Amino acid sequence: MACDVSIELERGRIRADMSGFLSLSDVAAFARDEQEGAREIIRHKGYFDLLVQTPGAKAQGQDVMGAFQQLVVRSPLKARRIAIVAASPLLRMQIRRVLPNDHIKAFETVVEADAWLDDMSLAPQPA
Repeated sequence: MACDVSIELERGRIRADMSGFLSLSDVAAFARDEQEGAREIIRHKGYFDLLVQTPGAKAQGQDVMGAFQQLVVRSPLKARRIAIVAASPLLRMQIRRVLPNDHIKAFETVVEADAWLDDMSLAPQPA
């Protein structure tokens, strides 16, 4: 598995490119990189969004999907919105089943995901 995490400071966005079949250690490495990027973006923007691209990725094991589910719930710094781009219909279905949440959406294309994240009218408002 490969996972590259980068930040787009001006957009308040973390981009993660993932491919292949993930392991629990891959999820842990992603979590570390994502939280490090989140700290930097939050210092400048006060929030962050997450865009995960999964070109060529297949449906993942239950242990990996469970680890991602726990990551969403337990991360100290939480993304305002999470857009996951998955070309595989099976992977999109798995994402929707395991991560059913209004601030997490699965998309077929990066264009759709970016448009959703860029639409500030859909962003959760601070309490």
